[in-house]
Amino acid sequence: QPDAQTVLEIAACIGCEFDQRSLQLASKAFPSDFERLVIDKYTDTNHCIEATLGESLNEGVLRKVDSSTYCFVHDQIQAAAFCLVPEEDRQSLQARIGKSLVDLAVPNELESLLLVAIDLCNCDPSVFSTSPEDKVSLVSLNLRAAMQAMQNSAFVSAASYCTSGIEALALGGVSFVNHRQLYIDLYSLAAQAHYCRGDTDRMNECLDKMLCQSQSLSLTIEESFPLQMIRCKSLYVRHEYDEAWALAQRMLKDIGYKPFPSKVSMPYVVKELLKTKRMVKKYKEKIIDLPRMDDENRLRAVKIFRALQTLTFQHDQSLFPIVVWRWLRWTLRYGISGVNCVAVASHSVILLSMGDYTNAYELARISESLLERCVHNLNVMFHLACQRYVFVLLLFAIDNVLT
Repeated sequence: QPDAQTVLEIAACIGCEFDQRSLQLASKAFPSDFERLVIDKYTDTNHCIEATLGESLNEGVLRKVDSSTYCFVHDQIQAAAFCLVPEEDRQSLQARIGKSLVDLAVPNELESLLLVAIDLCNCDPSVFSTSPEDKVSLVSLNLRAAMQAMQNSAFVSAASYCTSGIEALALGGVSFVNHRQLYIDLYSLAAQAHYCRGDTDRMNECLDKMLCQSQSLSLTIEESFPLQMIRCKSLYVRHEYDEAWALAQRMLKDIGYKPFPSKVSMPYVVKELLKTKRMVKKYKEKIIDLPRMDDENRLRAVKIFRALQTLTFQHDQSLFPIVVWRWLRWTLRYGISGVNCVAVASHSVILLSMGDYTNAYELARISESLLERCVHNLNVMFHLACQRYVFVLLLFAIDNVLT
């Protein structure tokens, strides 16, 4: 029947699983088709959709997942419904459905429908080429989808959304002058996604697009910092340690802070250790209750400390404690951020190697508490890595304290 066919075609475009509200929003993309069906048989569009869903349930085409959600009983049935759409119209149809979901969903609905909607929109970006506002909307939606994918550690999907966003920029009408933050955020996230999936060539393409034109684009330190941070991480992943160290030192200097020494003497190390021990003794009972760090420039310095902590541990362990101790003192002086539990845990590792097992155990427990306090501000994968780090540290500390 034409009514059932139209509804099932739209449902197949949305996906294997869909809800009645999504169908209602998607139907607005086809006012003439549904108007004809409603006039012939039904009182309104919602009645048409409800009747079709009921008939499809009875005939075994669909089944209910919950009170408002349905799914095709087999993926081949969904494929058959999708094949009812003429091949030359499929991409346009999917994009129009996606645009309808984006335009008509309220903010809370769009958040849950975002990935479905943007996947449909990307089938035919030309649907968004009618106005500059639509083009900006398509780029922004891809950026939002990529951010959501990165948060869930779905790096391949995040890279794909960023690529679609960058391709949408090529449609024209979205100038850097008027939308500079959108450009910077998109290219920065694209570089990060490619870095996380191990595609350094694509990552460097995205970084070079921005950084190599930083003077002509007049990028500020704040705008170029996340791009430089990704390049620094990629350098030490490729074992280009000297280049990564030099870049991190320049970044510290650019944001107004003193770089680390390239070489350290034993008296310097002892001086740094004693300075750190005095601060830890003063703040030990207060560390878990320290305020959150909210100064943007200091948070940038923390990101550099974290990168240098990994770099020096892998490449030059004589500098490892110097980086950790400055990072720890920075935490005690200025407050907690999402990754500062690593500074406390790393100092605990150093104390463990020095035979100070009791203090190492106490700081390991503090780092565990800090990790739980900051769990909502951490990437899933980083949180799991920190958990393993602290857990192993606690095992070593407990073993040495007991023995």
